[in-house]
Amino acid sequence: MSIFRWTALLAFCCICTACGGSDDTPAPVLSTEQVAGIWKLKSWTGEAQNPDGTSYTFSDVVYVYVELHEDNTYALYQNVSAVGAVKFTGSYSLEASTIRGFYSTSAGSKAWSDSYEIGNLSGSAMTWTASHAAGDVQQFVRVETVPQEVLDASAEVRSAAGTAAGGIW
Repeated sequence: MSIFRWTALLAFCCICTACGGSDDTPAPVLSTEQVAGIWKLKSWTGEAQNPDGTSYTFSDVVYVYVELHEDNTYALYQNVSAVGAVKFTGSYSLEASTIRGFYSTSAGSKAWSDSYEIGNLSGSAMTWTASHAAGDVQQFVRVETVPQEVLDASAEVRSAAGTAAGGIW
């Protein structure tokens, strides 16, 4: 075969390879059954705002547990040094791999500060990445129960109307 034909064949192969399908893979469609359970925050890269306007990071977090229920409700138990032990409740929704939520308040509901892409979901771990702040990444591990001392410390459910900024979301 002449050098011209080899060059033409090579060019044709390169064009066919370059015109392959898109690298955009659709987000996985997650179900509430897959994410339901009790999760403990293992690590977090980012920061949030306390009700007084000061910010906090993972080093300020004593603990965060979230119970995601199959009926699209949740309970969030957290102890952030500046806010203390609190329990928030509300609802969440899943769209493909995006989770969005609302805090229950005495005046209705208040949206979480962001929505999150759930990634690396396995039976024992998952990662949440904030939709509007790629540097805000939370890694959770599945646990059997929320410890009794956490339940006892967070027995009072505070309305998120005035303190939603103290919620990790």
